[in-house]
Amino acid sequence: MGRDSFSGGHVGRGLESKCESRSEVDMRKLWMIAGVGIGFILGSRAGRQPYDQLERRVRNVRARPEVRDAIDAATEKVRAEVDHIVGQVAGAETVEGTPGSG
Repeated sequence: MGRDSFSGGHVGRGLESKCESRSEVDMRKLWMIAGVGIGFILGSRAGRQPYDQLERRVRNVRARPEVRDAIDAATEKVRAEVDHIVGQVAGAETVEGTPGSG
């Protein structure tokens, strides 16, 4: 098996060598770019609707009183814990900064 056995002996032949002219290559590239662009636009439009539905559902759930109460309770717990930790850190800095502590 030689070096060119997998490629059928056509090493280095790109799209240009198989086409009749440079303008044909340019047209193929143009069609490829156009196809990708059209696919992106159509996919974006199709993908936006499920996202909007999900966003609406989340807003509806968050608007329920029991969910709001749970969110408020969790927020208060986190704030209390943060305040406690900040107090501990501030107390530790005060102790370390006192004369004769080090």
